[in-house]
Formats: sequence, C-alpha cells, structure tokens
Amino acid sequence: MPAATAPLAGDALLVAVTDAMVGLHQRYHHRAPVTARTQLLGGDLLACVLGGVYTDVEKTMIELRHSRVGPDLEIELFMLAPEADAAGS
Repeated sequence: MPAATAPLAGDALLVAVTDAMVGLHQRYHHRAPVTARTQLLGGDLLACVLGGVYTDVEKTMIELRHSRVGPDLEIELFMLAPEADAAGS
C-alpha cells in the first residue's frame, strides 16, 4: 500500500483541480479547452474557468439562434465546506 501523501494546498491544489477539470472536459467532449484556470475566491468558493470550449460548428449554431453571443467559456463553481465542518467538528 502506498504511503499517504499530504493534502494539496495553494497553487498545487489549484493546478490539480484545473488538470482534473480539463481531463473531464476532454473525456466527455473529446477535446481539451484552449485555456483553463482555477481560483479560490473568499476561502469557500472554487471557480474553474475553461475557455475555447466550443467547436466552430457549435459557435455557428449559437450565433444563428442569438443576435448577441456570450464568451466561449465554461465556468464551474464549487462551494467548499468550512474547514471545521470538513474535519467533522
């Protein structure tokens, strides 16, 4: 059995979340986003922003239905439990 590793924190945690989200997007959409970034906001909100997620065909279909098309982004938000609650206190 492998030795337990310490939980990730700081930039290493954000990079790991970004990599996981890119992997999920690639798994389910069969292509990687062009850009990806994860940020911790206020200590309890984790935001992952993936850019360049639409194909050219998807962009065309969106533009045909809407006169104003928003940015080519996918945003995933995660609400984190406070540290005391996460530890079971």
